[in-house]
Amino acid sequence: MDRSTAQLRTTYIGGSDVAPIVGLGHFRSRIDVYMQKLGLGDEVEQNKAMKWGMRLEWQMLQILAEEEQLWVLGHDRDGSLVVFDPDGEIHPADQFRFPGNGRMIEDDDTDLLELWHPEFDYLGGHLDGIVYSRDGIVVGFADAKTTSFMRQKEWGDAGTDDIPQEYHFQFAHYSELLRLKLGRAFPCYVPVVIGGQDDRVFKVEHSEAMVADLYPILHEFWNDYVLAQVPPSAEPTELGKKALSKLYPADTGEVIETDDQLTKEAKFLKTAKQETKEAEAVQVASENRIKDRMESASRLEGDKWYITWKKNKDGKNVDWEAIARRMAADIQEELDHGGKTPTEDLDVLIAEHTTVKKGARPFLTKHGLKGLEA
Repeated sequence: MDRSTAQLRTTYIGGSDVAPIVGLGHFRSRIDVYMQKLGLGDEVEQNKAMKWGMRLEWQMLQILAEEEQLWVLGHDRDGSLVVFDPDGEIHPADQFRFPGNGRMIEDDDTDLLELWHPEFDYLGGHLDGIVYSRDGIVVGFADAKTTSFMRQKEWGDAGTDDIPQEYHFQFAHYSELLRLKLGRAFPCYVPVVIGGQDDRVFKVEHSEAMVADLYPILHEFWNDYVLAQVPPSAEPTELGKKALSKLYPADTGEVIETDDQLTKEAKFLKTAKQETKEAEAVQVASENRIKDRMESASRLEGDKWYITWKKNKDGKNVDWEAIARRMAADIQEELDHGGKTPTEDLDVLIAEHTTVKKGARPFLTKHGLKGLEA
């Protein structure tokens, strides 16, 4: 099925929707995807990570071509269609010839960057790149990623398929669409930049088993939720909690009667709240006993673990508006008295209109206790 790349994402399930739909989304939940498809709520805003991912995409495709000694059809920094070669060179796609046999890039090549399921028109995907041999034979596709140092442990050694699980499902979707288009399976080459300075290239093979698990979930999501306009259940996470607040921002005043399931959940909630309250009391008591021993010390160290209790710097707030008004009044007074009254010293004014907020002394254990054996 032919579609324009400008077509709204409300009409199909794309690659970035797959992870949230299967419950592995980091930034969006199933409900967020559902609301997007129905045009509910606000448009999805690009965060800084997403923006940098788009800015760096062409460089990562260039890295892929160099590292794997392959040719990659993709988009340059200005959006133009180009071919990245193993020597780091970038060629306009409409002028490029593969060195092995002189074959040029054709419409059939560029069409591979936008894929649609031949039977289900609500399944589609946009690829970052198509990977070729020197003879212009398709050997795979590319999907570039950026990630922070905080998630670097989720990525294994270069050359493996040791990547976060949510991307395995996304690439299984892309791989199946490409297989249906070309008649055989291809791997996904994944160039990744970690923390802005560590680049690695991974290779994920097509998985029939993962496709078999994934596609029934995608079909169910589209038919039973989107088309039926019935919201899916929320994930049992903070992401799901936020999504429910967006889906149901206001109440109607209606009163509903409980049932066995809701009564069971209410009892569970009561128990959880009580246990949380008791745990918080135990935590405070333990913290106080440690603070009693630390007194004015900044850090408590053990074998592979630590606790810090350091005072933050005092904060200063300068009321620049009050200073400006004072200076304006002084200038006006000078003018009224023929310039005989001197304006006040700026440093004096700043000192008079500066308030100091004492820095807190946080008791931090979030990362330090990881090395402590229970």
